[in-house]
Amino acid sequence: MAEQTVAAAGSPERIGLGKRLGALLLDMVVLALVCLVLGVVLGGAGALLGKWDTLLDRPLADVLGGILITVYFLWEGLTGAAYGKRYLGIRIANENGTKASTGTLIIRCAIKTLGLILLMLGEICPIHALHSLGKLACAIVFIGCFFVLGKKRQALHDMLAKTAVFNSSDYR
Repeated sequence: MAEQTVAAAGSPERIGLGKRLGALLLDMVVLALVCLVLGVVLGGAGALLGKWDTLLDRPLADVLGGILITVYFLWEGLTGAAYGKRYLGIRIANENGTKASTGTLIIRCAIKTLGLILLMLGEICPIHALHSLGKLACAIVFIGCFFVLGKKRQALHDMLAKTAVFNSSDYR
């Protein structure tokens, strides 16, 4: 099966699942390394101060991790490509391959990360409904990612935001 397909006459080829999944995996490695470094730095500072339990108790660590992930993917929403996409030479654009506005990219980012944001809010304010909605939203986004295997090569969040992912060299 070809990695790319043409969305419409005159449009550049859209990126399929392979490169997009690779970009996500690279992003996860970068985030894991950053979290590891932060954990060591904050954990060391907490141990020196004798406040290990109050500085890095589980809810605080979860919230910091959630904030870091949200900020990282907000970067993708502001620029059209987080580290993984940049490294693999792909970026988010309008469905026709033209440059997407920051507003469009933020809408896509909000749809894609809504579940994570709700889960994080559920950790901050112990409201069970937020946590449950976050899990549901994450499941919908996860399943929606498999739409990339279709002819249009768009995930559900791309369809809703009217975006697609293209090679950076095709970006107009």
